[in-house]
Amino acid sequence: MAKEGLSTLWLFGSSLATAKPRDLDVLLICDDRVTSRIIRRAEWWSHFDPPVDLLIMTAAEERHYSFIASTSAQSFASLESATK
Repeated sequence: MAKEGLSTLWLFGSSLATAKPRDLDVLLICDDRVTSRIIRRAEWWSHFDPPVDLLIMTAAEERHYSFIASTSAQSFASLESATK
């Protein structure tokens, strides 16, 4: 079963075009805003090298902005399948 509140990770930006990016642009799709707030407060991603620029959206927000399509983001992981 998936961890409640988490859905998928997507890579976008320069990390898709180069083998040694200066940063990793990651989109995390969450099921709800509560999960999004908890993850933002944790800031666990701030200590990686290269740095991780984490964008967190709910599925509804992503659909509204068409973020995945407009950035040509690539699916990195489905947290639902990874936690089964």
